[in-house]
Amino acid sequence: MIFRWKTCPVAILMLAISATSLFAQNRPATAAPANDGMRIALLDLGYVFENNARFKNQIEVMKQDVEAFEKQLQTQVEAQRKLMETYAVGSPDYKRAEETATKKMADLKADMELKRKDVMEKEAKLYFDTYQDIKRVVDDIAKRARIDLVLRYERQPIASPAGIVNPRDTLKLLNQPVIYDNGLDITDIVVKMLAPAGNSAQRPAPSTR
Repeated sequence: MIFRWKTCPVAILMLAISATSLFAQNRPATAAPANDGMRIALLDLGYVFENNARFKNQIEVMKQDVEAFEKQLQTQVEAQRKLMETYAVGSPDYKRAEETATKKMADLKADMELKRKDVMEKEAKLYFDTYQDIKRVVDDIAKRARIDLVLRYERQPIASPAGIVNPRDTLKLLNQPVIYDNGLDITDIVVKMLAPAGNSAQRPAPSTR
C-alpha cells in the first residue's frame, strides 16, 4: 500500500475525497441519450493512485529518505550511549555526559518533528499534484466520450471468509454508493492514460456508449 511515516492525516484526507461526485461536466444537449438520461462513468480513485508509476516512485524516494534519516538519528543515539558507558556511573564525567545526552536527545526530537512536518507537507503536495493529473485525464475522457458525471467507487469486491463477518468490512460494503454497474468503469483507461509517454500507443480511446 501507500507509504506512511507514523500517521499522516493529510494523506488520509486526500484519499477520503467525497464518494458522491468527483468530476462533473456540463452536459451538452447532443450527448443526452434518447431518454434524456445522464451519461455516468465510475472511477476507483484509490486504484489509480496505487497504479500510478510516477506517484509510486516518488513515494518510494520519500520512504528511503525517511529511513536514511531515522538511521542517522539512531547512529547518533548509539554513539552517545557508548560514550556514557566509558564513564563510571555517578562520576563527574558521567554526569556531564548525561547532561550532554539529555540535550542531544532534545535536539534529535526537535529534528524528528521538523522532518515529520516536512514529509507530511511533501506527501500532501504529491497527493494534490497527482490528483490534479488524474482530474485532467478524467476531464479529457469525459469531454471526448460525452460523459456527464464521474463517480468514485471501489471496484474490488468486499468478501469475508466463510463464516467470518468483519464489522468494518460490512460497514464499508453497506456504505458503497454503487451497487451495480453495467460496464461503466473507466479506471483502467485513466491508469493507462497516466502512464509514461512511451506507452501512449497503448492508450485506449474512451467509449462513447
